[in-house]
Amino acid sequence: MNEADVRSLLRGVEDPDLGDDIVSLGLINDVEMREEVAHVSLALGAPYSPNETAIASRVREVLGEEGIECELTANVDRPAEGDVLPDVKNVIAVASGKGGVGKSTVAVNLAAGLSQRGARVGLFDADVYGPNVPRMVDADERPQATAEEQIIPPEKYGTKLMSMDFLTGEDDPVIWRGPMVHKLLTQLFEDVEWGALDYMV
Repeated sequence: MNEADVRSLLRGVEDPDLGDDIVSLGLINDVEMREEVAHVSLALGAPYSPNETAIASRVREVLGEEGIECELTANVDRPAEGDVLPDVKNVIAVASGKGGVGKSTVAVNLAAGLSQRGARVGLFDADVYGPNVPRMVDADERPQATAEEQIIPPEKYGTKLMSMDFLTGEDDPVIWRGPMVHKLLTQLFEDVEWGALDYMV
């Protein structure tokens, strides 16, 4: 059994989201046979994803049926140097051009679900006109600041939170123009100590 044989077997493993085999999709970084053990590096980029966990299990199953022991690793692409969030592996944007359609509800539940699966999650409420995520999760704690003037986000239900609501008084009217909004959001991203996260929602 050589590397080509292992790759051929792995064509029997399908990505349930993309509907094709993982070899054709380029989800195999490398295959190496060492002492009768197949060392397979998978290009999986969404930690704690149920489907990606299923893919890894299926790889072990397919190779095991042929009597091949395997060692699996997953390579998550790292952001390029200079990115605003270099320690965040995945960013999920929840957006809509219309208000009142449930963006915050979706974002909060998505973050909570990922956190329950064991992922490290940050939830950034980018609504500067009507931020309500802190109220939805009943977050009473305010952000703290370090000696280096970095913002330490509060945590709720295992998720790090940041919102414009933390920076204004309750029911205070806020008037923002486009450039001001851009500057504010960039500053909040850069000045918050998010730490290492699997997901930013």
